[in-house]
Formats: sequence, C-alpha cells, structure tokens
Amino acid sequence: MPSFKHDLLVHQRTQAQIENFLAQPAHALLLTGATGSGKYTLAKAIAANLLKLDDPHRFEAYPYYWELKAPDGKQEISIDAVREMIEKLRLKAPGRAALRRIVVIEGAQNLSQEAQNALLKTLEEPNPDSAFILTSPSARAIAPTIVSRAQGIIVYPITLSSALTYYKQMHNKDNVASNWLLSAGAAGLLDSLLKDDVNHPLKDGVNNFKKFLGSDTYERLLYCDSLSRDKSSLIYFLDGGKRVLRALQQNSIRKQQSGRTKTINGSRKLINSLQAKLEANASPRLVALSLALNLKL
Repeated sequence: MPSFKHDLLVHQRTQAQIENFLAQPAHALLLTGATGSGKYTLAKAIAANLLKLDDPHRFEAYPYYWELKAPDGKQEISIDAVREMIEKLRLKAPGRAALRRIVVIEGAQNLSQEAQNALLKTLEEPNPDSAFILTSPSARAIAPTIVSRAQGIIVYPITLSSALTYYKQMHNKDNVASNWLLSAGAAGLLDSLLKDDVNHPLKDGVNNFKKFLGSDTYERLLYCDSLSRDKSSLIYFLDGGKRVLRALQQNSIRKQQSGRTKTINGSRKLINSLQAKLEANASPRLVALSLALNLKL
C-alpha cells in the first residue's frame, strides 16, 4: 500500500483512509471534517502525492493543478467558475501518468445549485487522467448525487497526545494543551493558534469572541450589528464562540464550579441553536441580535 508522504499532523484513522485512497484512487474525493480541521491543507498534500510532486506546498510550476473556492466577499462558487474549469479539463495534458490533472474545490458546500449540476455532469463522465478533491464540513451540505460519486474521507480531530508529540520541539506542553482544548482537536486551527497565524478566519472568530465576552451589552449590540452584515464572519464568530465556551466549560468542571458550568452550558446551547438557524437561512441580523441579548456570560 502506498504511503502518504506529508509533514502534517493527521489522525491515524484519517491517515489510513488516505493511504487506502492512494492505493486505488477514484476520480472524485470528498474530505469532510469540522471547520478548522485542516481539510484544505490535506487536500493539497493528497494532490501532491497523486501527482508525485516532491513538495506538497508548491504547485506554481505544475500547470495542471487548479483550485476553486468562493471569491472574497462572495458566498457562492458560481456556475461560470465551474464551467471555466471544465473547459480547462478538455485540453489534453501531456505525459503517461494515470493521473495528471487535479482540481481542488475548497468549501464545496458553497457551490451554487447550478454549479453542482454542472460538476455532476463531469463526475458522471470523468476524464481518465483527472481527479477532483472536494472539501466540506459535512457531506449533507452537498448534493447526494455528487456525494455518491466521490470516495469519502473523514478528517478526524487529533488527540492531545499526538499534538504534544508533534509540537514537542516547537512549543511548551502547557501552550499546546491549552490551544488543543480551544481548537477541539482541529489540526488546522491548532496549528494557526500556535503559530500566531493572522490569516485564519476561525482564529479571528475565537479571538473576537473572547473580546465579546469582556464587553457590556451596549458594546455587544454594536459589534453584532456590524457582524450581521457579513454572514461568513458571523459563521466563523459563532464557531469560534462554541470552541471558547467548550474550553471554559471544561475548566469550570475541573474547578467544580457547578453554577458557572450550568451557565456556560446554556450559552453553548444558545450558540448551537443560532448556528442551526443560520444554516436554515435565518436573517443574520436577527441571529446576531439574539446572541447579543441572550448570551448570559
């Protein structure tokens, strides 16, 4: 069985699934896992293995690797973007390798319905030398017809012990442990927190929620009003809040603070409810307002 060559922190079960895929690649792969779990980074590493490239972090010199994602400030990957990619795949790629062209679709849940339909037609009659790697928080967020044509791999959260071993030479044990708890084992977010990566949107959500907890009601209302104008930022803010509250609850349980634990649990339920409403296309303004008025911490 081919080994999965990488320098990433990956759960053993995910590693095994990837190696099974590399042994017999399909023309479509769907990576699912929590936000911040490192799906995009894994997708690039898998692509590098499929294309037999030495460096999984650099594709500039390889002309038949492409990425699709929602443009900055946009919520969807349009049908035009998918059609443009399909046109590129119609061109012949030189070489004799079984797989010579890879398309990574980051955040496939953002594909518009028309874009999903266009992609489906390509997956039904795939080019023999091409493969798609899709990432999504959940298979339920993508059309079942696409999911049925893709091999699935779950990106599992990593354990504390594996994180401590991986970062042993780079960070002290307490720092790794506290950030692992905050990340809930999401490898991508954990790495961003430890490296002080300012470009990770979920890290922004975590840090902004910490500041939010220290604000009074008026400041919360003002912040939520601005937040409600950008649904994507609100999504990351709620996700970051859920992680912060989980870490706070673990700490209160350890200190046997039953009253605080109960309050935090109520706040976690509130955020879960608001996330469900946002997924059901509730008004971001109403969701943000409800958070500002009802969060008890």
